[in-house]
Amino acid sequence: MRNFLFFAIFFISINVFAEDIHSLPYGGKWESYSTWFGGKIPTKDDNVVLMNNITISSPIICKNLLILKSGSLTIKSPAKKSYKVEILEKLRIEGGILTIEDKCNVKVGEIIKTPDSEVHNSGILEVGK
Repeated sequence: MRNFLFFAIFFISINVFAEDIHSLPYGGKWESYSTWFGGKIPTKDDNVVLMNNITISSPIICKNLLILKSGSLTIKSPAKKSYKVEILEKLRIEGGILTIEDKCNVKVGEIIKTPDSEVHNSGILEVGK
């Protein structure tokens, strides 16, 4: 119930034209169609909800990102290449885990995190527009 309440509040404040994209129960790679309900990889216009473990290893962009308690996001740096992950508006971590590896550059408009959330950063995390 608590996750539902945060989920509802999070998306009430977001532009109604954005599509909500949810990860499937078994997780996977952000860049894979098989990771997402409906097989749609999120774009810059989408609100993304992570309910499990997702890995990013290439540049991505989305509008808003919600990591639930059951979820985690790991931003990996393949072959130590530098690339950018961008969340245009809000990153909300509700008990989940965000890990940013070396050489990764993550830019977000705003971060909201509950006390039971974890952020592990050995890359670059830029906050603000």
